[in-house]
Amino acid sequence: MNRRRDNRSRNIFIASLLSLFALLVADSFVAGSKKEAVLNQTQLADSFQSKIDFIKANGAKPEPEAKPIVVSQDEVNAYFAQRRLKMPDGVKSVVMEMSPGTVVARSHVDFAEIRKERGSTNPLLAMFDGEHDAVVTADTHRAGPGEVEVTVRSVSLDGMEVPKIALSYFIKKYVQPKYPNVSLDSEYKLPARMDTVTIASKAGTVVQK
Repeated sequence: MNRRRDNRSRNIFIASLLSLFALLVADSFVAGSKKEAVLNQTQLADSFQSKIDFIKANGAKPEPEAKPIVVSQDEVNAYFAQRRLKMPDGVKSVVMEMSPGTVVARSHVDFAEIRKERGSTNPLLAMFDGEHDAVVTADTHRAGPGEVEVTVRSVSLDGMEVPKIALSYFIKKYVQPKYPNVSLDSEYKLPARMDTVTIASKAGTVVQK
């Protein structure tokens, strides 16, 4: 039961920190030799994990330390590239680009896996079939103490923008049955006594109270 609770908290934390639900995937960037790249990704992912562990432990204190915890874009991407977070069916990998108040996710999605248990003949969903490269842009705002609001600005598949009515219907039919709180405009309650999660250039900052 505790392991389930820890996994749920970590999932919520990742979603909040990245300001975007992990529905998206992309090929990760690899520089230098393969051996060096793997080692570097492991170190970055380990660093991200240690920060998650600190945030959880700090949040359990009667008076958490209020020092800012900065998580780099590279740490987040390495964590996803090593698949240390279980992603939904059809999600192969995740690469995020962070800028002030905004997250862009470049992705590759196998919609056949996402839709395998819930078929549909609705023409609005015709584009959500097979494998596609996707780009999602989302804006983030503080919704109040311990809360963050995420607004999806745009989604494109293979370079073509997806109409919001089609995207909303897809989320309602295939995503919300498993993740009821996910929508184009969502507010997330931050766990571990996090007061704010701020997205800046190539980094996110967490402050606990």
